[in-house]
Amino acid sequence: MRRRGALAIALTVLAACTNSQPDTTTGPSPPRGQHPARVGGRTYCNLLAPIQATGRFYYPPLYPSGFLPQPERCFASVADARAAGLGVAPPPPGSRVISGIYLVQTGLRMARTCKRSARRLGFPVACPGLAPDPAETLRRVPQTGGQFWLAEMFAASTSYKGSGEVGRGPSRRSIGHLLVESVRHLRLGGFCTEARFLFSIEIGRRHARYLNCPEGSETHSGHVLLVWRQAGAAHLVSLHGRTSLNRRIEFVLVDHSRIVQPSRHEQPWSDSHPGQGEPALLRLSMCRKSAEETKQSRTMKATGLQRGAERGASANRHTRCS
Repeated sequence: MRRRGALAIALTVLAACTNSQPDTTTGPSPPRGQHPARVGGRTYCNLLAPIQATGRFYYPPLYPSGFLPQPERCFASVADARAAGLGVAPPPPGSRVISGIYLVQTGLRMARTCKRSARRLGFPVACPGLAPDPAETLRRVPQTGGQFWLAEMFAASTSYKGSGEVGRGPSRRSIGHLLVESVRHLRLGGFCTEARFLFSIEIGRRHARYLNCPEGSETHSGHVLLVWRQAGAAHLVSLHGRTSLNRRIEFVLVDHSRIVQPSRHEQPWSDSHPGQGEPALLRLSMCRKSAEETKQSRTMKATGLQRGAERGASANRHTRCS
């Protein structure tokens, strides 16, 4: 009887040991996300789950909207998307991403702007090939001093130190301020008063210098500048916020910029002084008038009135008509 009792106890303990399994039902399961809403044949993520996911990738909040695919799942946060085993989507083709700021290609519109500006101003200008998304908001600013200016305000995460913040809660964003400038002559202190030299750097064959502008009421106040000379003109890229991140962004922007030379086939003119060269519509009007006077002078020559026609046409002899 004692042996049977001891055997029963041993079998009970063995069964308890062999049947024991780790309890996995108490741990949290990975988030699966929400199904996107479907409107008009397209899918969208709502404000409660704004992080879009397609396939094996999720798309951060500031991912360029022009390259977003239709979402298959929506997550409340980037952390939830990562916990579901998804990786961040690669940047769009031809673009760069630096600490969450996407630099996308500027495209043909910017190339036309640079070409037209160089022709009108009469000196080479720096034309950026990349700009913070959305690149189409980088636009030329008319200047009265014969300068080439581009300006853009762009959104960034709240960790970015820019010119301020907008929005509240999850939609709160920092605002960045970008300037691109080209001038014929570089004046000492022309960018900002009491500019502080940081260091020099080589970007390809360009020898550039970083400058810090102090806070104030000037255009580049509170900015960090990357300045260089090329093709007989001075150029700069400027970002509000004197941080190492902005210096990295400026390096990439300069590295992906090209110098656009003025065309040799048209006379340069400035926005503020039309007398130095006529705008396109004015030149076209004068060319048409000159052509009509030439035709008229041929008719008048046969009647002996050529001298009077020459007086009337003398005011338009300086105009080049192609």
